[in-house]
Amino acid sequence: MFNKKKNAHYIIRLKFIYKECVVMRFLRGITAGAVIGAVAGMLIMPQLSWNTRRKFGRSGRMIRNTAEDLMGSMRSWSK
Repeated sequence: MFNKKKNAHYIIRLKFIYKECVVMRFLRGITAGAVIGAVAGMLIMPQLSWNTRRKFGRSGRMIRNTAEDLMGSMRSWSK
């Protein structure tokens, strides 16, 4: 016979793994969008002034730092 407690544990674990996959797919989508946006920005950048480029650079660093913090908190949450 099957142990109901043991099977329930496996079902809960599978649900957790599924939720983790959904989060990872979401983060991959965000990353892909950021990369596509960066490439588009690089194509447009030569036409912009120096001050605008500097502002874009600052914004990019801020977004990167925020994304790194988010990934760190997601990793600690999933453990």
